[in-house]
Amino acid sequence: MKSFFALFALSSLALAHFDLEYPDSVDGNDNAMDQAPCGGATISFTDDADDVTDFFVGGDAIALTPTHPRQNWLFRATLDKTASGNWTQIYPIFEQSELGTICMPRVTVPDEWAGQQGVISVAASASDGLLFSCALVRFVSGTSTRTPEDCRNTTTSLSFSNDSTLSALVDNNASSSNSSSGASSTGSSSSSSNSNSGSTSTSSPSSDGVSLLGQSFGMMISASVGALLVAVTLV
Repeated sequence: MKSFFALFALSSLALAHFDLEYPDSVDGNDNAMDQAPCGGATISFTDDADDVTDFFVGGDAIALTPTHPRQNWLFRATLDKTASGNWTQIYPIFEQSELGTICMPRVTVPDEWAGQQGVISVAASASDGLLFSCALVRFVSGTSTRTPEDCRNTTTSLSFSNDSTLSALVDNNASSSNSSSGASSTGSSSSSSNSNSGSTSTSSPSSDGVSLLGQSFGMMISASVGALLVAVTLV
């Protein structure tokens, strides 16, 4: 019996991770995702352009797939190419309370970062501790005009939250505008008070995110109604 519970505990820990779908995550070890700052992954910029993803400073997507049903999320970034510090919060901390893919389609970073390379880190805080994953990026001017294939929202149980454990992972942390009006919105963010030093980028969901979520609901409802009509016709 003890062996059974030990095996169950180990299998639960093995599942305690998440996938950073976009930008492309640095290859690491799922069993080391509790290691800051990048889940045990080695951060190394090379001449291989495939290792680095262009990220638009005026708004770009961050997409992930969680395996915990409930946890809080922090998006942060740094120009430190060793990922050892100077982290800037680039989106308000939010809570996810059900399983499903998550995508924030328009996350912004300081405009002056354009033309430089850096690291985007996603940190999750759940009942069993912190998990990390990172992406190597090249910050470019403008706003992304395309939606990555991995940018999908299949959960609507999202709300802004306060999490002191996650806030402590940001350098020179300042209060961010985590407004309750953004509840259940997978919204885009409009950044203000961005600085080149480690800080919090104050953000709030815009109508773009609400519109995106509304469109998803509309397609789901239309599909359900269509299926119901077909079923009634067949009967």
